Amino acid sequence: MKKLILTLFLISLSLMVISQSYTMSGSNGQTISTCSGSLSVGSYSVGQTLTVTVCSNDPINRFVRLFISSYSFPNGTSLTVYDGPNTSAPVLEVYNHTTTSGTLSVVASNINESGCLTFVFVGNVSGGSFSGTLSCEFQCMPRQVYITASDPPLVNEGGIDYINVCWDEDNNTSFPVTFTANGVYPIPGYPLNDGTVTFTWNFQDGSPIQSGVGLNEVTHTFPDRRGYVVIVTITDQQNCTNTNAVAQRVRVSRAPIWNTQTTTLSPTAICMGNTVNMCGYYSSSTWNSSVVPAVADTVPLPDGTGVCYNSPLMQNQFNPGQTVTSINDIIGIHMNMCHTYIGDLTFYIQCPNGTIVQMGIQGGYGCDLGNPPNQGWWYTISPSGTQTMQQAASGLTVLPAGTYASYQSLAGLIGCPLNGTWTIRICDNWAIDSGTLFGWWIEFNPSLFPELWSYTNNYTPTSWQGVFGSQINPPSNQNCATGTYTTTGTPDINSQQPFTFTITDNFGCTHDTTLTVLVRHMNDPNCCILPNPNAGPDNAVCALTYTLNASNPAPNNTVEWTLVSGPGTASFANQTSNVTNVTVSMYGTYTFRITERYLGNSGCQRSDDVVITFNPTYVPTLSPVDNMCVGSMPVQLSAPNFGTLTCSPNPQLLDQNSAIFSPNLPGNYTITNTVNDPCTGGPVTSQINFSVYDQINIQNFEEVCGPTDSPTLFYVSWYVVGSQGNPFSGYLVNGVSQANPHFEATLESPNSYNYTVADVNGCSSFEISGFRDCGCPFYAGTMGTLSTIILCGNECTSPSVTHNGDENTDGGSGIFEFMIHTGNNIPIARNSTPNFCRLPLGLDYNTIYYVSAIVGLNDGSGHANITSDCYHISQGTPVMWLEMPYSNAGTDKDTCGLMIRLNANSPVPGMYGYWTSSCSNFVTIAGTNYTQPNPIVLVPDYQDCTFTWNIANGQCISSDDVVIRFLRTPTPFAGDDFTVCGNSAIMQGVPSVTGTNLSWSGSGTIFNPQTSANAEARISVFGTYEYTLTESISGCSGSDKVLVTYVPEPNPTTTPGTDTVCGTSTILTVYNSSGAGQWTALNPTTETPITPQPTFTPNINSPVVTVSIGNYTGNYTEILFRWQETTQLNGVQCTGTVDKKVRFARMPVASVGSVNEAERCGNCVELQADVTGSQWAEGMWIVGKVIPESWTPSQFEPTTTLCIKEIGSYGDTAHVRVPVGWALYNPDARACQSVDTMWVTFYRRPQANAGLDNAVCGNNYTLGAVYSLPQTSGYNPSGLWSVYSRPNVTPTPSATFANLNNDTTLVTVSHTGIWQFIFRENNSLLSSCFSTDTVQIEFVEIPVISAGPDKHVCGQCTQLEGTTAGYSMSWTDNGAQYSDYTIPNPDVCVNTYGPRQFVMIETNMSQPPFTLACQSKDTVIITFWRVPSANILTDEADSTVCGLTFPRLRAENPGTGIRGYWSTNNPFTEFYPDANTWNNASATVPSYGYHDFYWIEETGPEDMPGFCTDTAGPLRIHFIQIPTANAGNDTLFCGFSGTLNAIPSIGTGVWSTPSTQNISFNNPSSPNAIVTSNILNAGNPANPFFLLIWTEDNTNGCTDKDTIKVQFARIPSSDVIIIPPKCFGEEATIRAVEDTLQQYTWNFFNGQIVQSFTNSQGGNHRNFVRWNDGTDFHVFNLITTNYWGCNSPIAIDTVYEPPIPEFDVNIIKDTCALGKGGIIFNENSPNTAFFWIYDTVGPAPGPITQVLNIPAGDYGIRTSYLTPNTQYISHYLSTFGTQYCIDTFYYTIQTVGMIDAQMEIAASVDLENLVAPNAVVTFLNNSIYDDVRKRCEWNFGDGTKLKNCDPMVEHTYTKSGCYEPFLIVMNRDLPECRDTARLEACIQVDDESMLEVPNIFSPNGDGTNDFFQVKARTLKTFTGQIVNRWGKVIYEWENWQDYEAGWDGNYSGGTKAAPGVYYYIIKATGWDDKEYNLQGVFHLMRN
Repeated sequence: MKKLILTLFLISLSLMVISQSYTMSGSNGQTISTCSGSLSVGSYSVGQTLTVTVCSNDPINRFVRLFISSYSFPNGTSLTVYDGPNTSAPVLEVYNHTTTSGTLSVVASNINESGCLTFVFVGNVSGGSFSGTLSCEFQCMPRQVYITASDPPLVNEGGIDYINVCWDEDNNTSFPVTFTANGVYPIPGYPLNDGTVTFTWNFQDGSPIQSGVGLNEVTHTFPDRRGYVVIVTITDQQNCTNTNAVAQRVRVSRAPIWNTQTTTLSPTAICMGNTVNMCGYYSSSTWNSSVVPAVADTVPLPDGTGVCYNSPLMQNQFNPGQTVTSINDIIGIHMNMCHTYIGDLTFYIQCPNGTIVQMGIQGGYGCDLGNPPNQGWWYTISPSGTQTMQQAASGLTVLPAGTYASYQSLAGLIGCPLNGTWTIRICDNWAIDSGTLFGWWIEFNPSLFPELWSYTNNYTPTSWQGVFGSQINPPSNQNCATGTYTTTGTPDINSQQPFTFTITDNFGCTHDTTLTVLVRHMNDPNCCILPNPNAGPDNAVCALTYTLNASNPAPNNTVEWTLVSGPGTASFANQTSNVTNVTVSMYGTYTFRITERYLGNSGCQRSDDVVITFNPTYVPTLSPVDNMCVGSMPVQLSAPNFGTLTCSPNPQLLDQNSAIFSPNLPGNYTITNTVNDPCTGGPVTSQINFSVYDQINIQNFEEVCGPTDSPTLFYVSWYVVGSQGNPFSGYLVNGVSQANPHFEATLESPNSYNYTVADVNGCSSFEISGFRDCGCPFYAGTMGTLSTIILCGNECTSPSVTHNGDENTDGGSGIFEFMIHTGNNIPIARNSTPNFCRLPLGLDYNTIYYVSAIVGLNDGSGHANITSDCYHISQGTPVMWLEMPYSNAGTDKDTCGLMIRLNANSPVPGMYGYWTSSCSNFVTIAGTNYTQPNPIVLVPDYQDCTFTWNIANGQCISSDDVVIRFLRTPTPFAGDDFTVCGNSAIMQGVPSVTGTNLSWSGSGTIFNPQTSANAEARISVFGTYEYTLTESISGCSGSDKVLVTYVPEPNPTTTPGTDTVCGTSTILTVYNSSGAGQWTALNPTTETPITPQPTFTPNINSPVVTVSIGNYTGNYTEILFRWQETTQLNGVQCTGTVDKKVRFARMPVASVGSVNEAERCGNCVELQADVTGSQWAEGMWIVGKVIPESWTPSQFEPTTTLCIKEIGSYGDTAHVRVPVGWALYNPDARACQSVDTMWVTFYRRPQANAGLDNAVCGNNYTLGAVYSLPQTSGYNPSGLWSVYSRPNVTPTPSATFANLNNDTTLVTVSHTGIWQFIFRENNSLLSSCFSTDTVQIEFVEIPVISAGPDKHVCGQCTQLEGTTAGYSMSWTDNGAQYSDYTIPNPDVCVNTYGPRQFVMIETNMSQPPFTLACQSKDTVIITFWRVPSANILTDEADSTVCGLTFPRLRAENPGTGIRGYWSTNNPFTEFYPDANTWNNASATVPSYGYHDFYWIEETGPEDMPGFCTDTAGPLRIHFIQIPTANAGNDTLFCGFSGTLNAIPSIGTGVWSTPSTQNISFNNPSSPNAIVTSNILNAGNPANPFFLLIWTEDNTNGCTDKDTIKVQFARIPSSDVIIIPPKCFGEEATIRAVEDTLQQYTWNFFNGQIVQSFTNSQGGNHRNFVRWNDGTDFHVFNLITTNYWGCNSPIAIDTVYEPPIPEFDVNIIKDTCALGKGGIIFNENSPNTAFFWIYDTVGPAPGPITQVLNIPAGDYGIRTSYLTPNTQYISHYLSTFGTQYCIDTFYYTIQTVGMIDAQMEIAASVDLENLVAPNAVVTFLNNSIYDDVRKRCEWNFGDGTKLKNCDPMVEHTYTKSGCYEPFLIVMNRDLPECRDTARLEACIQVDDESMLEVPNIFSPNGDGTNDFFQVKARTLKTFTGQIVNRWGKVIYEWENWQDYEAGWDGNYSGGTKAAPGVYYYIIKATGWDDKEYNLQGVFHLMRN
């Protein structure tokens, strides 16, 4: 029981929620979310406006509906419904006092995305009410779909997007088109996007519709070459579809129409190589869209009881989604049928969505339809029909054809889809009778069909192409081209060969057609006499050039040499000569082919081959090798060819394979290269000699202190050995030769020493230097060797570097360790052992470092101190690291054949590489060698070889291997050439190796499978094809070719089916005939020959014949004609047949009788045919252009009456002229028929319609007759208006027609009242056809009134100013109080302000039966304005402010409808938020001072300011400026004081500080006061800064202040210490005294900092600086900066360099540059030494005191001398390791007594015109003799001499030639001092002039005698003219010297001149002044 109570409670609660009631008064201004309940007005106050918005709370059913069941809207109340969430939305409905009856319903529109409705109720009077039910419903919101992309892409033309697609000939469809569509969606409350909707694609090409969720991309092909319209729609899960229509047009490329008359080639037969002229022309076809009515097929209607028969009809011409929207969309449903009893039948029409309308019920009983059983009549069911078929059949025996009404209205089809299957169902309800539905169709309104469109393809020529052997001459992209076949696949037989013409249309699609030419074979006597060339005997030659010598070609034949095979390339000196030199690029065996062409015809040629072997001539010559040092880089020997290499002595130093000599042992060497040369028949040798100089090593170095004495001495000694450890003498110590291998020097301790030990050949050198203080007990001992040790890559010095263990650490008091350094004894690194590694230390390659032992006191870090007074450093072992080479031999690979180019990396500069191999018998070829990274190598056998690439950098060698597989190349056999019948062939390939890969290739052919030796080859164009069979394995491939000729099988064709011939003869035509054939006539049943055979004209073998047969009985006879033909080529015969069946039938004769032209007004005419003589034939009447309605009695009777269908027959011209024919036909051969025609013109009878009776307000009315025959482009209707009756008043009323002859015309009457008008409609083409109709019109007078002018009223009362016309009038209720609303001038008052509309209405009524109220209405708008009262509330005491803004402007609230605003006397005052703000407004003035403010209130119109106003004020306010204090920026002062920088604004200012300790101001009131501190606080954590305050005051408490921080910091020092350079040009040492600062700004001007030293703060406090400006003093400066950025004063100082010393030197000049010069030094200082540094001139490099017998020039002498700055020697020794300067001083030796021979040719000599035998040349002697006794000898180059030193000599040359004279000038006292002068070019002396003219030339393009040219020499001027036989100059030229100078046999336009006789006129002058005037004739010949 409790459960039941709870359930009832919940149900009750649910109902309460569901049925909740809402009132607009209770929810005013609110939004209600609900889908149920009710909405009413509720209670309201008069004048109240209520607004409520209702929205759905259902996300799916989101559109709100209000169903109003009860309402009352008195005048003054209204309900306005807005389509949205507020009143900004569009208005849907307005209900007011005019809404008096009916149920009201309003729903949100589907374009309203909110779904809300907003209701506004206006209640200006009481009594308004409504009540309605709220609900929510679903609506499909608008959405669109677009095709956004496609492939092919969219193309826009004329604003329409198209997709253009090409036709796929292979698949007989279009190429695929990919469509992409996307939707644009609303936000409906459920998922809606491309992924959730169903895309439906209709391609409208007969293919199935594609549909699927998310299917926004599809690919489709189209079946025909036409236009298509693709339709895409989207449907969501609520079954909503797109609201736009998408009809994407697709254009499939259309085939061109080839013009067979102009698409030809000529000639049609050629010899190989002859030119073919071919042209292709075409035209475009246009596709037009059309609407073809769908017509259903015939359906028998046999007898049945209760049986229904369906006839379907598919409609697909409309856009998807189109429906029947009006009954007028269906003009008629046309059925052609017959039946013997209409009373049996019921008729139905069913549309595609299943809707059924019954068109006919049983009735009409025994009336027939049509003419059963074989003739149907057209019956149309139409909305315009007036009777059903059954109604009209009542009482008739036959129902006439015509238009009838449907039993059920065709309006029942509204909403039916237009596309889809429509079905007529005919039910036979009773037994016995039968009939036939011959067909039916639906006539729709033409406006329903899609817009018609069309397109046309345009084409552009693309190319002409042929197949194997063809050549097309450029350009090949024109309509016409020329070409040829130089050969074919069957060059020994005649064959048809194709030329294909390709064009491209404006869609980018290609189309082609093929023309064929008969190419005669090479032995055809019309074309060819085959040559028989002989290339000569095979031969061998020891060179790279050979003279080919072939047989002479026949006259006018041409030859050409080509390279057939060989290892390299070949170059012919003259490729078109039978005798020519050929040069090949590499040695080997070559095959050359000479081809001789008959008369140059490439189609008629033969070839012969010759094999020439080019053997290399082996040259053993070794390139010289320079002398070298032991241990130098290995030497790569070089020779053109290597054979056996021998080396003496020490043969082990020469690598035979790499030809590399390693100079590891000293000696004098001889290397011999012995080569066996097959060309010379024996060995040839070459020798070179060179020396390997020994290097020295230092052993047993000792540094021993002697006894302690004064002075104490120490001894330095060593032992010098060669590279093999042998004692070595003749070495140099400091340039002095030493005979003893042992060297010892005694020095005073303490002291430093420096020795340079070197061999005389410069192979080795040791710097031995040190310092020894025998008072210091420490001794570092000696290193294991002082010879340089070479290390590779990242090797470490251990174990190569050792120590002898002879150190002395003074009993362990010293630290003993090792260091590595660059020779300056400054450690790079230290170690307890002599092991150092390059990489961690960052040491450089190719740099000598030294490993030395050191011993010294502990420096505190555990290392030896080598800067103290007691330490020792040993001599260092030199070490040098060489970069380890990187070698990369490349990747392993396979190669086809025995040769390959290796590809290794190149050695870096300074390194070298060489190849070795596991295949030791490899050789390098093509000019490469095995020292190159990419040589070409050749091996003798197919094998796997490992090649090693070695790169050496001195003793460091890197190697890398690459494995090469040399593979054999396959040699497949493609089979023998063959011929097949048809377009496919089976290939006969044979592979050479089992398991290889095969592949066939060839143009225009499909192979299946392509990888089979016996693949099927299929072609589409017949002819000869060259195919290639490629065989490959492991990347090696070989190929062979085969020619296959495809012979087309005869494929004769003729027209399909059986031809019916009326008579006894016909023409038989066979198409595609390609061979010999023959006709045979056969019995069509037995297919045996008939007897006798018919007659074939012209003969039985012609493919086009006229055949005649004899007479026959009956109405017809049938014969089968067979054509059989064969073709044969290369022994292959092909046969083809085609049959043609012909029925020969009798022919009747038809006649319409004597009358063949008639006119009828109406739709019927009487017909009478004449059947005399043709009674045996069957006949019928036929009518064109119209649909017959009936034939009475029958269409098949000679005499009958024809009535045509009224609707649709007359077209748009109100008449129709139709042919009516009487047709007679053979009943057994209906094609044998005769027709006679008469013409009948039917004029349509009009049905006049003057329109409906009416009443009208006023005197004007537009009469509207309706033409039954409307105006069309072919017909102009005709009509006439007149007055039938008028009001009976005086004077007689008149009527004026705007146009009497228009169906619609304005009529104006003079009097109101009742009028009658007559309209007569004529058929304008036949005046006797017309009808009339009458219409009655009542004209009612309209009152004329005025409500008065609009106006404004200040207050609430006024008087109206209306004017009346005297009829019943009133003012409408608008809520105002009228003194009397029925008079025109009442007093009115309103209770609210604002505009109020007053409407005055006056009415005049018409007479019955019309209830027309002719009403006048006028409106006046009166605006009532409230009178304002202004009051300012701001207190006067509160009227002073700091600044330009007063924030407290306050006035009394002006109230609703009154405008208030602040005003002031300054127009630039700004109010915030605006001047209309009455409470706490802000005012900002532009200037300081006093300003007055007013508060103004007003009402009235905007354009009438001051209409109702009131003003309060003024309020005076004082604005005072506020100062802006700016103390400046925070500042750090360097030192104890600084100047402050405050920026004053206004008023007074003062400086202050929170604390006065340690700080003071000189003038606190000054913005630029000087502040002083007693302390430096920068960096002081206790007092890091001072706070300073700047305060400004502008009275009245208007002040401002600003605070800054200041600090005081120390100023640093800039003092420096200078140590000058040791030697001129070396670096000075400069350092700052204060060396811990952050920044040092050095300015050395043009000095260069060699090295800088920085402190821990990053400041470079010490520098080594060098100047290279050549001066000896240099100024620099320094500024230092500390942490606080305080700079020191600038310090300026000067560095002075030591002077360059001058030595006592004597210079000896070089006489006549004979090497007689010299340099002699007179210095004897022990601290100065001079060294000769040249090894090409003078003595050997080393110490010198003089040099003699050296040539003139500049010589540098290396000089060592002691530094002049001896006070800094200790610094120089500790810093640079030496106190000596080493410079190179240059001395110049000048020449003396020089001779400079100079000669030239005098300017007066014309070198261009020197002609023997009188060529006189003047020479000038311009020689310079340097004031010596001289002798001169001229040699003129022609064997004559002259001894003469005159400045000018003259010589005459008597013979032609190019002479090279010279002049010798010598010193008489020193004959070897001489000089020779020569000219830059020889002197050209020409022979006497010559001119010869030929008498014949043949410009045929063969390269011989193609120009009419003269043979001439040394001509100064030349002009030539060619004149024809009529004296016309046809060519002129002046250039006689060029290769193509002269006439080429063409006229100026390029036309070839005709062969024959021509004349020449030539004038010339020779350089010898000989004149030529030549005239004559010559012959022009062409082959």
